[in-house]
Amino acid sequence: MCRAPAGRSSTRKEKPEYWFAKAEKDGTIAPQRKLANEKPKGETVDYDTLIKSWPATPPKRAEAK
Repeated sequence: MCRAPAGRSSTRKEKPEYWFAKAEKDGTIAPQRKLANEKPKGETVDYDTLIKSWPATPPKRAEAK
């Protein structure tokens, strides 16, 4: 088994703000800051209300070409 020599790691430990600023300066799209509504809180829906919200017949599938 071949191992890399011990010593400094090539991966720098930087805070996320550093990478966000670098991405903005370089004009790249990654990494991105998290959005305020990225993972909204779930909501409970009454079962009967949910069933009533569905159509009585499923929509027709598009035919394959």
